[in-house]
Amino acid sequence: LSDACTLCEDIVQSHSKDIFVREQLLTLYTKVCNPNKAIAHLEILCTLSVKFKDKAERIYKELLDSFPDEYHIRCSYINFLISTDAFTEAIIQCDTFYDHFDKHETFIETTIKTILDRTQNHPLTICRYLDLMVRKQQFSEIKIWIDVCLDLPEVPIQELLIILDKVLVYPVVEKPHFEYQSA
Repeated sequence: LSDACTLCEDIVQSHSKDIFVREQLLTLYTKVCNPNKAIAHLEILCTLSVKFKDKAERIYKELLDSFPDEYHIRCSYINFLISTDAFTEAIIQCDTFYDHFDKHETFIETTIKTILDRTQNHPLTICRYLDLMVRKQQFSEIKIWIDVCLDLPEVPIQELLIILDKVLVYPVVEKPHFEYQSA
């Protein structure tokens, strides 16, 4: 298999847009347990062919099943999901990094902000952003985003209540003052 990988890599060097050879490399690297090289070719395939994006989600899921702890696969998958506007699934995948929040804080924050740059109407993303602001004790942002969240057609009340509970445990002078009337 390694000889086949080498041969296909040589072909790709000369013909970088050859989708068939890249698909073969993706399959080969998956079989020889080299997920980083598999992901590199998967990402390129997604840029080369709009039709390939339909296959990509299935391949990402297969790679994650085979290599569930491989950070780069999950990051690449999250970026792919964002590129296809699958924001809910992107946030769900990002949630897996919360077990090691300190290690992945930058990626989590970048992911959340990237989605918010694309749409400010995604309740789950707003809730994750609010949670992030609580973790970072950046309370001035919280009121603004709660107001945004309350204006959404589907208000995630349970999530907001959990976040407000978290805010209330911090003995910080700069906590925002909330005044909301019940409907």
